[in-house]
Amino acid sequence: MRIFIFLLLLLAGEIAFARRPYQAPDTARIRRLCDTAEYYLKNNQPDSARRYAQAANMFAQQQKYEYGLARVSYVMGKVYTRRNELDSASAAYEKARDLTGKDSSYQGKRLYALATGNLSTVLGKKGFPDKELQMLLSAIPLFESLKDSAALSVSMYNIASKFINAGQPLKAYPYLMKNIALAVRKGQPESKAYSFITAGTLFLQLDSLESAGHYLSLAAHELRQIGQSKLWGALYTYMAVYKSKKGAFKEAEQLCRQAEDTIARYPDKNDAYNLLTAKVKVYTAAKKYPQAIAAATGIYNQARKDNSAYFHLSSLKDLYELENKAGHLQASFNYLEQYVALKDSLDQRQMKLNLNDLEQRYQVNEKQRSILELTNQNNEQKLALQQSRFRQLVYLFILTAAGLLLLLLFITLRTRQRISRQQQQLLEQELARVQQEKQIENYVSMLNGQEQERSRLARELHDGLGGKLSAIYLHLSKLSAESGDVWSKLHGQLADSMKELRHIARNLTPETLSRYGLAETLKDYCQTLKDAGINIILQVFNISTDIPYPTQLMLYRIVQEAITNAIRHANANRILVQCSQQDNIVYITVEDDGRGFDAGSITAGNGLANIKARINHLNGQLEIRSFPGTGTIINIECKLP
Repeated sequence: MRIFIFLLLLLAGEIAFARRPYQAPDTARIRRLCDTAEYYLKNNQPDSARRYAQAANMFAQQQKYEYGLARVSYVMGKVYTRRNELDSASAAYEKARDLTGKDSSYQGKRLYALATGNLSTVLGKKGFPDKELQMLLSAIPLFESLKDSAALSVSMYNIASKFINAGQPLKAYPYLMKNIALAVRKGQPESKAYSFITAGTLFLQLDSLESAGHYLSLAAHELRQIGQSKLWGALYTYMAVYKSKKGAFKEAEQLCRQAEDTIARYPDKNDAYNLLTAKVKVYTAAKKYPQAIAAATGIYNQARKDNSAYFHLSSLKDLYELENKAGHLQASFNYLEQYVALKDSLDQRQMKLNLNDLEQRYQVNEKQRSILELTNQNNEQKLALQQSRFRQLVYLFILTAAGLLLLLLFITLRTRQRISRQQQQLLEQELARVQQEKQIENYVSMLNGQEQERSRLARELHDGLGGKLSAIYLHLSKLSAESGDVWSKLHGQLADSMKELRHIARNLTPETLSRYGLAETLKDYCQTLKDAGINIILQVFNISTDIPYPTQLMLYRIVQEAITNAIRHANANRILVQCSQQDNIVYITVEDDGRGFDAGSITAGNGLANIKARINHLNGQLEIRSFPGTGTIINIECKLP
């Protein structure tokens, strides 16, 4: 029944809206272009971001895609903000808000809320802190309704920062605590460090040095987990203020230098302003007025260059107070005059903005009244249109019912055929798996038989022939002492033969494996190769002696076979063998600098086949990396039972 209804609506939609152009590819392209623009913004490339945003704007205008146009305006607002073109940024964010103000979708509401938050930041930079705070507070319910915890956390942080900058730490406290709770829940060290540093500044304003030190220490703990980060600059800055309030002025000055070095590595205009502000406080507390005046002058010059009303006004206030403390009364009076003039200008701008806001509200109300009248006029037309569409749907239902029944029958038949093919494929795969497991089992049985035969031959050589040769060796020892060089030479040859016999018996079944384990056996084997003039390096890490003997023997044979292949076929000057264990997994690497080969075209000989069979038996994995002339690397990973 569900399939039937879906197909009916699908056909109805195709017929009713056949004239509507298909837009999905272009809307997806617009989103990708906007995403790319924001990527370049994050990497401090506003010019590249602007080009991608303009391309997205062209497609959005062609499609008359309102959300796309709103997204482009939002991105351009961020571009203008980065370029410090604040009037253009305000206009772009306002346009994004206008285009999404009536959008009831999740993405539309979220874009409206983000544009509101960013517009508040621009208003703050233009010197309208009241309007900035008002817009930030209006964005909170939007993010809460969207359940966007990340954006909500940023908004809480920004509101708290505004109250802190305005010298109202008690009002900032509840918002900052909510931000900290969200950051801790999110669990990212960088987010927590941001929040803890801001909490430190709040308690510094309240002169609660114990709490300030606590939160700054928490921030340092989070930053140590990150390592290199631009946030160290902010932490050093506020730690300097903290130390100066504690009376540790030398430490405070050292922290200012550390902050300066960090900000030089990670340039950030706000961090630079905050550092200069901290220097003003540190040097003022230490009564080093020339240095404090120099820092305040730095803020003053940069603020005028950036057209930053907030820092321009605060620097003038600091300068007239510092010049007065330093006894420079004329300079203090000059800065006071500038401060009063700028403050009056900003107050007038705020009043003008409030008047414009009232006028805009009036215009909005008038537009809403006109829209309501038009809506009432269009209701009857909409009702008639709905009735017409209902009749169309009834006709479509009658016309398509028979076709849908046939289509459902066809789909059912095709589904059964597909299921039958899938079942056949699964059966074939299962048969192939069973055959492969049987082949592996047969091959492992053959290898076990070889090991048993090797053990038998080793015992017979050691106990039988070895014993007889030992007896002859003792007799020849006596004769060589009595009869001169001939017997002595024969005695030496027999000693070499016994040594070779022991070597053969040990290769057949390594005696040290059962006594001392895999690690010592590999060391013994590699030492034997070194004695024979082969340049081989063995590195063994954390190999347990509790591995079952059959598994140790399998691993030993794998390493032995890999080394033998490197010696026989690679013509290598150097062989590196690594064997390590982590939990129940053993890692083996055999690397040589020989002539190499084409790993993709290699045919498995007996040696490689033995290695693969043993690895498969241990549920392991084999990787061979080699190219002609570059040597060979064999990586093996085996799971212990």
